[in-house]
Amino acid sequence: MSEVNLPIQRVLDDFSEAGLLKDGRVPAVTAWTGQQVTGLPDDMRLWFRIMCDGSTPTPRQRPRTAATIGFCARWMLPTLTC
Repeated sequence: MSEVNLPIQRVLDDFSEAGLLKDGRVPAVTAWTGQQVTGLPDDMRLWFRIMCDGSTPTPRQRPRTAATIGFCARWMLPTLTC
């Protein structure tokens, strides 16, 4: 974009508003937890999904940051996988 003197963030914002920008990347925490929860009970996989995406039905929970999810997972996974 430097050839036409347009700042890249402005172009990205315009593309996003027009619906032309699709981010197909999978967050690293999602990929990592997907690997970690294989073999765990369904309730634990659901807990990880709620930590990542949040939940609107009761009990409500906001999505947690990648650092929080990683901390909680590293704290409890050794116990769960014994």
